[in-house]
Amino acid sequence: MQEVYYFLRVINEQPVECPVISKRHFLRKPHPLPHDVSEAQIGLLFSFIHDKRDKAMFTLMLECGLRVGEVHSLSLDDVLLDDPHRLKVHGKGDRHRMVYPPPPAYSALNDWLTSRPVTNDRAVFISQHGKRLSVTGIQFILQTYCHKAGIHITCHQFRHAFGRRMAEANLPLTSLQKLLGHNSPRTTQTYARISNPVLQDEYNRAIHRVQESLS
Repeated sequence: MQEVYYFLRVINEQPVECPVISKRHFLRKPHPLPHDVSEAQIGLLFSFIHDKRDKAMFTLMLECGLRVGEVHSLSLDDVLLDDPHRLKVHGKGDRHRMVYPPPPAYSALNDWLTSRPVTNDRAVFISQHGKRLSVTGIQFILQTYCHKAGIHITCHQFRHAFGRRMAEANLPLTSLQKLLGHNSPRTTQTYARISNPVLQDEYNRAIHRVQESLS
């Protein structure tokens, strides 16, 4: 903003004071809701996924909230299948966290690992050439399935679906923040905005009372 008024002073050849006061005047950034995906679309998509590797990849995103880059970075040493089942996830900003695959994710991952070809690459998810799958490669595979199903879903929408499900189940936001690897609780709070079970329940009871009063 200061640069704009400096430019006006130059072209007008006269003083033009900037009315903007630092730290007092500012634009509020919008807080859009996450682009969620419906359970019906998720079910339709997974009805086309039969490959063990692909099912494991996308189930981890959906059931554990992993980013596509985190799935790409998973190595065999990060998979701890003793009880409790855990995954060491390498998140943004070189921050590591533990996630706990629920039965569907554990089963899909175990099925893939027991059939995974032997290779020198320590990546969990490898290509047909025995090398670590790239992020773009994973995204391309998903879009191939989406094309078959006639829908559009991104890898990050699986993560949004996980966040929404956990919010619907009343998981404390501090716990959800840790599971998602968010640096700020404000980011996690967006899931409370798209799914508020308490508000929904209060609304449903209010609507029921209104309908009763009108009948």
